[in-house]
Amino acid sequence: MKFEDLGYVWVFLVLTGLITAMFYLVFRKRKKIIDQKLGRAVFLKLFPSWNGKMWPPNSSLIVGGVALCAFSLLNPQWGAQTARVSAKGIDLYIALDISNSMMATDVSPSRLEKAKKVLTELLDEVNGYRVGLIYFAGSAYLQMPVSADLSVAKLLIKSANPYQAGNQGTSIAESIDMAVSTFEKDNQNSKVVLIVTDGETHDEASVTSAKKAEEMGITVYCLGVGTTEGGLIPYGNGFKTDENNEPVRTVLNKDLVNEIAEAGGGISGFIDNSKFDWNSLAASIEDKAKNTLTTTETYNVKGSRYQWPLGFGILMLLIGMFYTQKPKVTEQ
Repeated sequence: MKFEDLGYVWVFLVLTGLITAMFYLVFRKRKKIIDQKLGRAVFLKLFPSWNGKMWPPNSSLIVGGVALCAFSLLNPQWGAQTARVSAKGIDLYIALDISNSMMATDVSPSRLEKAKKVLTELLDEVNGYRVGLIYFAGSAYLQMPVSADLSVAKLLIKSANPYQAGNQGTSIAESIDMAVSTFEKDNQNSKVVLIVTDGETHDEASVTSAKKAEEMGITVYCLGVGTTEGGLIPYGNGFKTDENNEPVRTVLNKDLVNEIAEAGGGISGFIDNSKFDWNSLAASIEDKAKNTLTTTETYNVKGSRYQWPLGFGILMLLIGMFYTQKPKVTEQ
């Protein structure tokens, strides 16, 4: 079993913990009142069918129901399903910058979050592509080789964050080289690398790597994220500072973004606070596939099973809310 969105694990833990703590405090207070007003022995004589337990069945049902509903947000997946997808003949590697500077807020809510949103929109539009994913910061990290299973690519993009980088920096060249080396050499698909970065790097080799890729028949596109005015990088309760304790302002390097795209034979684009328009870039990528064959790829995916915990959770909540345990007074 796997989960589609582990980002909701905190919702599951917090909700379950809060509802459990709430019922525990309520019944602890009830027990205290009973002991003070009547005494446990007197109470049990008056209500012998009431077993004196602090945790009635309806409370357990409600706690369990809330836990299952929260658990369903993780979208548990199990059971193999076979999917067949027609591929258009385009192999696309997305290389996403996850360095600390991508957390700057000159683009709302942050450079990285806006980039993830734009890339997810791209994957919603590119049915038939085979997509792979690389993260990079100080080094490049292969997350997913090219595949027609775009749902996995979307999941990985949504979960991307700077903590996944082993060391900080912006090694664009290494991400291009990794994509080039991991493309399948024995197929005739058009090969494309899409770099998504703020360009904040002194990595002079990135333009050279893009040029080498272009010479091998691989087109490199580059999307710049950020603004020329720049922004501060959130850190703890404040912002990241330099050695002089001054806030670090990170600025989009538009020149480098344009140079990489030009050297790689592609085009550049920029992600800021306005709505990103994929038209020109998508048209350029599609043009690369005009002379390639459409193929069919089969792969196995796990089915979403969130309906089961959600259904049982709602059922337990309904039973818990309407279930009452009435104590009976014995006749003397």
